Amino acid sequence: MVARSHRRSLRSRRAAVVCAAVVAAGVGAGVFVMNADAGTVDLYHQTLPAKDGRASSGTGTTGGTKADAAHTFTVSTRAQVVKALGSVSDTTPRVIKVNGMIDASTDDSGRKLTCADYALGTGHSLSAYLKAYDPATYGRAKLPSGAQETARAVARAEQSKNIVLEVPANTTIVGVPGTNAGLTGAMLQIQNVDDVIVRNLTFAATEDCFPQGDPTDGADGNWDSAHDSVFLRGATHVWADHNTFTDAPHFDGANPKYFGREYQIHLYDNYYDVTPLNGYAPQYSINSRARAQVVAENNHWRLPSGAKAAKLLSGDGTGSVKGSGDLVNGTVTDLVAAYNAASSKDLRTTVDWTPTLTTGLEASAGDLPTSLATTTGAGVLK
Repeated sequence: MVARSHRRSLRSRRAAVVCAAVVAAGVGAGVFVMNADAGTVDLYHQTLPAKDGRASSGTGTTGGTKADAAHTFTVSTRAQVVKALGSVSDTTPRVIKVNGMIDASTDDSGRKLTCADYALGTGHSLSAYLKAYDPATYGRAKLPSGAQETARAVARAEQSKNIVLEVPANTTIVGVPGTNAGLTGAMLQIQNVDDVIVRNLTFAATEDCFPQGDPTDGADGNWDSAHDSVFLRGATHVWADHNTFTDAPHFDGANPKYFGREYQIHLYDNYYDVTPLNGYAPQYSINSRARAQVVAENNHWRLPSGAKAAKLLSGDGTGSVKGSGDLVNGTVTDLVAAYNAASSKDLRTTVDWTPTLTTGLEASAGDLPTSLATTTGAGVLK
């Protein structure tokens, strides 16, 4: 198997502002909106404006704006975050103000935890794992199984207990302006809940210490990681706005090498810079699978010399991408046509829905590289 990131390789993000990069199969039916059009009045109690994306449909997205004083928290440690979130089944409205950068890989006393700490007592050993599942001797026909694979899974579960932060319904999480607020090494899990707001935060260095080797994935195999900075499944009315995602300081290029459903997603007004950074070349920007129906409008890609537009999309042959007004290096480009010409698993170009909640949709993607540079990402909101 080739060396892969201990982060989810196909979702790794470069050190840049991300407005909307959604893997369609992992998002609840079109309720996840990431944009840059919200105002800045009363940052902690702001609600998503009417008709501003799919998360404004129905009852809209208000998060924890009805929180009382007892459920309004300012946090600066992982332990405080865990206490503020409470039980995922507790739907009491809450506002969580994140003050500074918080390291999720710490214990309740604030002591820094390492991969070795999570593996302690599990029986997992990287060297033993590599020896047991070397494709040269184990083969490439099946996933790892046996004592070392079991120990690896236990060690991963120990890490997950510490870094996975489960968000309950009716919650607003906002970074305090001027504090470089964010979460490092964390996975914010928003699953099977309704009405969540996440704003003004930097998510950094989310990693899986114990990825599973998969010799069956492609000609060279792969490493499958479990943790994402923000994870959504079965969630409704989720508004993520003015957030920044980065692998820094643990970029993929520094990693060692071993073994040589139907969803509606609206992606608009996004700028994707896919220039390689720190030895890592970003992979696809939009992945439509599991019968996902993606409408992509007025997005702008910066593609380096020699890179191919066909690589910007991905799919499993069941998904659709209906594009319009999308630019690559300033030129209108039919991304689906480029992808289908180079792939055996064609993307469809028709969808059975039309976006209507489009307040703020830009008339053209031409100015996005400059306009978004000063209006998006963590730290912009005041």
